Amino acid sequence: MYLSALSLTNFRNYRTVSLPLAQGLTIFTGPNGAGKSNLLEAIHCLATGRSYRARSEAELRSFTPDPERPYTRVTGDVAAGDHTTTLEVIWAAEQDQEASYSKRIRIGGAPRRASSLLQHLHVVLFTPHDIALVDGSPSTRRRYLDYLLSRIDPNYLRALQGYEHVMAERNALLRALREGTTRDRRQLEAWNRELTALGATLIALRVAYAAHVAEPLATRYASLTGTSDDSDSQSAEQSGRETELTPRNAELRPRNAESGPQSAELRLRYDSTVPLPPAPPLDELRINALPETWQTDIQAAFAAALAEQASREHAQAVTVVGPHRDDLTFLHGDHPLAAFGSRGEQRLAALTLKLTEIALLHAESGEWPVILLDDFLSELDAQRRQHVLASLAPNVQAFATTSDLQQFSQDVLDSAHVLQVSDGTVTPAQ
Repeated sequence: MYLSALSLTNFRNYRTVSLPLAQGLTIFTGPNGAGKSNLLEAIHCLATGRSYRARSEAELRSFTPDPERPYTRVTGDVAAGDHTTTLEVIWAAEQDQEASYSKRIRIGGAPRRASSLLQHLHVVLFTPHDIALVDGSPSTRRRYLDYLLSRIDPNYLRALQGYEHVMAERNALLRALREGTTRDRRQLEAWNRELTALGATLIALRVAYAAHVAEPLATRYASLTGTSDDSDSQSAEQSGRETELTPRNAELRPRNAESGPQSAELRLRYDSTVPLPPAPPLDELRINALPETWQTDIQAAFAAALAEQASREHAQAVTVVGPHRDDLTFLHGDHPLAAFGSRGEQRLAALTLKLTEIALLHAESGEWPVILLDDFLSELDAQRRQHVLASLAPNVQAFATTSDLQQFSQDVLDSAHVLQVSDGTVTPAQ
């Protein structure tokens, strides 16, 4: 999978630009404020329908738009195998409301929902703000999980959208019950059944994800920190370490964790507000592949947790347990990185997560995602910068921004496509 062409109209500081793009590494270089990150932002919009930088979509509009084109548009051609698909995202101001924008999505020329973009262009974004995946709010990690799993399995996205709708209706009913505008609790029972069924599906696939990436996450982190032991890694791969889950928190660690030092190992723990039943072996990240009996057990545990929190919910008039309150904790040895890790350890953990995401998307779809390195390499030392670039397969398409080409070795520059960005123009670097 790669983006073969990108066109922008009235996007940020670009009135109009059309770029043919190639596989491999493309480096956008230029002074700060020239518009390098805007190009990566546009690619991200094609993949998700939204910006990772703008607080509102009105910010995407050019300050000096082309008067003959009263809209903002990003268009790109995505090549996957022998097929090419044109993706298009258009923002247009509502009539007489310059601050209010409507958004239209077209895929292959046909109108589609923004969520449909997720299955056509996979991107993995690296930014200096990725450290928030480790030390930021739980909502940041939940959004990351939901976005990743929605790309892997569209059924997850449908379950997530259904869960959010049911929870909104249930919360409205809880407010009505608290305020006395209704006394019909039978409606609550009906919403509970739907909420727990959908919520159990979300929890199950999230736990499956954490189990799936436990081993590669630990291995990549050890490689980045220089603590890997090739012989130990080969032995672990041959023996096929099992993982075990604690009843409440889906903490994933090797069963033979007592044999040998584990102080440098990066681990993940899924912290659920619902007591989790033991997980069966989980080999595939698809909802349809998850054991139905296990999801049924999670649903029953979710229902019991709602019953236990009934008085608290009545007082607060919100749903207080469920996947919308869960978290994913990074552990270094036995210590949470958010509380006890150094900034360097936290940054490396976030980097490890993103590198693992690349491999996971490739394994699940058979296509390499497009890599976006938005001023990210400047945060790394030379050795780890080289590690990131070396981890990209030769046919992976990657885009990097930099104001200093000396961050890259001459070998990298010789094989990369280097484009100069200046005042809304993009030209081959001299």
